[in-house]
Amino acid sequence: MRRPLITIVAFFVLVFTGCEVQSEIAKKSVEDFQPSPTPVIVKQTPEPIDPADVVTADTSKQGATLFANEDDGKKNLNCKEYNRVMINGSGNEITLIGVCSQIMVNGSRNQIVGAAATEIVTYGSDNTISYSKYVNGNKPQVKDSSGSNTISKSESVKTPPSKK
Repeated sequence: MRRPLITIVAFFVLVFTGCEVQSEIAKKSVEDFQPSPTPVIVKQTPEPIDPADVVTADTSKQGATLFANEDDGKKNLNCKEYNRVMINGSGNEITLIGVCSQIMVNGSRNQIVGAAATEIVTYGSDNTISYSKYVNGNKPQVKDSSGSNTISKSESVKTPPSKK
């Protein structure tokens, strides 16, 4: 009775010590899920802002929301009271005069030229938005939902004189 028991134990010892616990395929799949190294944060040197590109505005008060709700239209809107601007449509050519608190674009293929804005938000694609001034010396906060919009600083657009 002992001999068959010893034979069975010896068989299992040989089987389990001769085999790896993980196959090569299992090892590779586990390697795929190893944590990646922490990315290095590269501090970017902020670009200096030309004082001529700064417009001073009272941002404590906000005027009424201005709307452009059409397609393929041309419109001028005046942000004379630190207004919020909502553009709902496609194919528009909008010129914004003054300092806007926010420019929100819901649509596509719009061409928007503005003097200055604190925030630019896009929910659409293929929009081109340009601004020429920085509100109180700060670059606008940009939120581009699709990543296919062009938002950039351009040459001068009409702005009211700075308040001192």
